[in-house]
Amino acid sequence: ASRRLASSSSSSSSDHLQSPMDLIPAHLASQGEPLTDQDRTELEELLRNLSASRGSINAAMTWVIDHEINAPEIVQTLSEALTLPDTKLATKLGRLFLVSDILSNARKLSFTAPADFSKLFLFSACFYSTLPQIMISFGNKLKSIPGRITAQALKDHIHKILLHWRKNSIYMPSFIDSLIHNFSYAEEMRPEAQAHAATPAASIHTTL
Repeated sequence: ASRRLASSSSSSSSDHLQSPMDLIPAHLASQGEPLTDQDRTELEELLRNLSASRGSINAAMTWVIDHEINAPEIVQTLSEALTLPDTKLATKLGRLFLVSDILSNARKLSFTAPADFSKLFLFSACFYSTLPQIMISFGNKLKSIPGRITAQALKDHIHKILLHWRKNSIYMPSFIDSLIHNFSYAEEMRPEAQAHAATPAASIHTTL
């Protein structure tokens, strides 16, 4: 995927994080079609301008579902954008809300459009590989927030999203518990421990 979304500066808090490009297994990545240059540019523009507003997220979510055959590269690009260290908090949250909408809609469509099940399943399967890193990235973001109220608001948003995934069986409870752990304890974990925590189990535990 293009690196035009990459941050212009580095952050020591994310030096140990693997690139999302290295996290999606080859057997999943090979099941999707690559984005065209035009589509990739459109996606990156959507992510760059994404906010936490419902209209912004809906527009991006519609684009993603319309490009379901490109699921692995979409997940890779979105996951990479979510782990950039210097992204503004509002943009970072907007991107996570987009992930949540993608997962929720993919699950709903898997029931209403069973012929597209395998394509829609790719979103869940690929995000399973990158979400541990994403949660660690949010944990690192949390420890960089100076204001107590803002930090608590971030915690509330994260836990609300994970609770929604649990209630709607987006992933197995044990996997969601591991995401909570990665987010909550990122500040306390050593870099090598974070790298280990960011690697999901070999099998994909999802109820889809």
